[in-house]
Amino acid sequence: MNKLYAVAKYELILDLRRRKGIAVFALVIFFAICYSYIIPRYANGAFFTYRPYDWDWMYTISEEFDSIVAGLFGLITGSLLALDAIAGEFEDRTISRLYSLPLRRFDIYAGKFVEKAAIIALFSLITIILSI
Repeated sequence: MNKLYAVAKYELILDLRRRKGIAVFALVIFFAICYSYIIPRYANGAFFTYRPYDWDWMYTISEEFDSIVAGLFGLITGSLLALDAIAGEFEDRTISRLYSLPLRRFDIYAGKFVEKAAIIALFSLITIILSI
């Protein structure tokens, strides 16, 4: 269990160093804020006093998006980060660094899985909190 935690911690630090992870996290927050706060106010007429009846679909979609689909942002972005977890290490030939450590392959793959699952849960939690 200690080795699994060490691999998960190593992967988390590696993901935080990559700019891709930070960019994806920023996009998740940006879209969650846009669809939760900005679009419903814009479609409801808070920014403009004139609201044509043709814009009712925009308010309805943003309202439904806020309640149903915003939680999927965390799943999608976390999955995009997890997509390159093992195959990317083989392509970049950095998996040999992990194989040289006194770890079993199960510990390596399970540690990667635990870390990616934690990132997906964190992104999902953030988007759900922002969509409330």
